[in-house]
Amino acid sequence: MNLDRIAFQSPLRHVAPGEKMFFGVLTLGICILADRLLVSVAVLLVMGLLTVRKGRVKPKLYVSMLLIPFSFLTIGIMGILLAVTREKEGLLAALQLGNWFVGISKAGLSTGLSLFLKSMAAVSCLYFISLTTPMIDMLQVLGRIGLPALVIDLMGLIYRFLFLLMETGATMLSAQNSRLGYATFQNSFRSMGALSSTLFLRAYKRGERTYTAMESRGYDGTMRVLGENYTKNRWNYAWAALFNVALLIAAWSIGQMR
Repeated sequence: MNLDRIAFQSPLRHVAPGEKMFFGVLTLGICILADRLLVSVAVLLVMGLLTVRKGRVKPKLYVSMLLIPFSFLTIGIMGILLAVTREKEGLLAALQLGNWFVGISKAGLSTGLSLFLKSMAAVSCLYFISLTTPMIDMLQVLGRIGLPALVIDLMGLIYRFLFLLMETGATMLSAQNSRLGYATFQNSFRSMGALSSTLFLRAYKRGERTYTAMESRGYDGTMRVLGENYTKNRWNYAWAALFNVALLIAAWSIGQMR
C-alpha cells in the first residue's frame, strides 16, 4: 500500500519517467530473450543496486518484497526439478519409493534454476519502475506512446480503488477481530462471509459516488491530470541501450562457448 509513497520519496522520482520505463522494460525483454543464467544474475544485481542505492529504498523492504515472488516461484519450480523414473541413472539425487525413483536430474536442475533466476530478474525490473515512478507518471508515459485514454483512465481508477478496498477491508477485519469474530472455526467462516458481502456493497456504492462526483466536475470521458515537467536527459537512453547491448554480447559469448 506504500508503493506510491516510496516512489514519491525516491531521489529517482525527478528522473523523466519515460527514461526509467525504457530502461526497465528493455532490460526485462532482453533478460527474457537471452535466457542465460549470467544475464539473469547480472540484471537482478544491477536492478537491485539501482533501486536500493539510487532509489534509496530500504534494503530490508526490498528483500521482503522479493520474498513474495521467491516463495511461489520456489513452489512452482518443484514440478520442473523433480523427476519420477524407474531408473536411478541420470539423477543427481534420488529417493526410492518401491520400484520408482523420485529425484533431481541435471536437466531439470538447469531448467528450474534458469526459470527461477529469469523470473526474479524480471520482477526486479518491474520493482525498479514501480518503486521509483509514481503511477500517475507511468500513465502519462503510456498516454504518450498511444495507449487509448479509456484504458489509461480505467487503469488509474482500478489502481486507486485497490488501495481503497484494502484499507476498507483492513478496517472491517480489525473491527471483527475486536469482537472475537475469528475466535472459532465456525465464526471465521461466518465473519469472512459477512466481510466479503459488505465489502462488495461498499465498493459498489463508493464507485457510484465517485462517478457522480466526476460527472459533477465536468467529466466527459477523459481524466485530465496535470503532470510534472521533467528535464530530459538523452544520456539515460544511451546508458540503458549500452547496458542491454552488453547483456546481449554476454549472452552471445556464453552461447558460443557451449
